[in-house]
Amino acid sequence: MVTTRDITTRLLLEINHEVEHLERMNRSTKVTDGLERDVHTFAILKHDFENAGFASTEIKKRLKQSGIAPATIRRAAIASYELEMNIVVHSDGGRITAEYGPDEVVILSEDSGPGIEDVDKAMEQGFSTANEWIRSLGFGAGMGLPNVKSVSDEFSIESSANGTTVRSVIGFDTVK
Repeated sequence: MVTTRDITTRLLLEINHEVEHLERMNRSTKVTDGLERDVHTFAILKHDFENAGFASTEIKKRLKQSGIAPATIRRAAIASYELEMNIVVHSDGGRITAEYGPDEVVILSEDSGPGIEDVDKAMEQGFSTANEWIRSLGFGAGMGLPNVKSVSDEFSIESSANGTTVRSVIGFDTVK
């Protein structure tokens, strides 16, 4: 006979397993190869609107703690949030990596598909492939990638059916 306690115990074990998995995916490391850099990686899940914005909030906190200028923090927050939401809305999941160097932050967005069919079109303001459900939640206005590019000092995007990688570099000493 299966009791309520058996079910609850099993559910708690599964929840703990999932939390441990996510904690392994969200990690911080220090890299020293001539330049000391902190690297933070955040797992982003498909349609996880409840946790959407966590990575960008953590990136913003880290930059504030480092005494970076508010205008630069704002640019990094915009880039990281837009990239994070693109993973949540359009992909099968992925990760955001922030690499903090002495003069810049590099934000790397990598997802596991399905890719962007027409990258040039996706870079046009207002173009979106979001479905009606996503739009009803207030997302999918087609401004994500154009916003990231506009706040970045360096921007690149590569996409295939296996996934999309976007790299945004934001310098600490630049004025935009």
